[in-house]
Amino acid sequence: MRTKMIACVLLLAALAPALMGPTGGFPSRPRFQAVGINAAPASTAGTVTASMTSNASVQSVFTNGSTGASADYRLTVFNSTRRCGFAVTSTGFSSSFLTNGPTGEQGVFFCGNMPVVLGMNDTARLIMDGTASGEQVQLRGTATGNANLAYIAIRDSAGTRIGYVGDDGGSDQTITLRSDSGAARLNSNGNTIAIDSAGAATVNGVAFTPTTATATTTIVGCTTNPAPTMRLVRNGNIVTMMVDTFSCTSNGTSFTLGTGVVPSGYRPARTVSCSVQLTNNGTVEAGFITIGTNGDTAYGRAGGGTGTWTGSGTKANSTDQCTFILT
Repeated sequence: MRTKMIACVLLLAALAPALMGPTGGFPSRPRFQAVGINAAPASTAGTVTASMTSNASVQSVFTNGSTGASADYRLTVFNSTRRCGFAVTSTGFSSSFLTNGPTGEQGVFFCGNMPVVLGMNDTARLIMDGTASGEQVQLRGTATGNANLAYIAIRDSAGTRIGYVGDDGGSDQTITLRSDSGAARLNSNGNTIAIDSAGAATVNGVAFTPTTATATTTIVGCTTNPAPTMRLVRNGNIVTMMVDTFSCTSNGTSFTLGTGVVPSGYRPARTVSCSVQLTNNGTVEAGFITIGTNGDTAYGRAGGGTGTWTGSGTKANSTDQCTFILT
């Protein structure tokens, strides 16, 4: 008996260093230096809790022993008040035991107002890599129908918003692409539609916001100059020109509206002409108006050209409207 007691004392003395804490005495809980934890609850439903205080690399594996169609799992990270911060769940959970936690859905959740921040060195990437076709990313808003708000904001490194895309109305279901200060642009294979901050629209650099101009003409070929107004409207590559009606007394065979009268930006890349109704020596007849690349204009007679006007009597226009392309 005495020999057995001595053996037990010697065994305890040998095990004491392994059982004692780093500062002496026995530890209040076991110490682990493991690179992995593989744990399961005693039953098929329950909570597995792990707490690691060392800086060792840790790997946790959670396995649900159920083989049924509605097998459940949920991995949740929460704070001391049990508010959900991060969770991974299956569809089997029909209720949530955490404040602001996910309920009845499968996925990865950042709960409450917790933002998702991705940062790998100086690069942030979110890659959706799935085999199923169709919807891969979903942005849910604040309400249903017209009251919904849901959009993605673009910000610079200082956090200043540059623009956004999404449903921003709160009163309709319009999808908006907005730039807060610069141009908003759509590009397809190098073909671009853009709207600048002033509201001017271009397609491949060609302006499509209507612009207008006026010019005061100087009639050549009459004794007096009635100086009718020329009015122009440009829509992209298309210009419509109209000259106010006028009449004058002829004193020569020419009949023009002056040199370079068409403003720059409204001049065609090649000479164009349009049919108009004119008066020669008091007689109404068919005619035309030509517009040159330098902005010069001239009236012509359908049967004779631009230099065959009668040098007396009345010259007049009737309906001067001409639409042409710039290029």
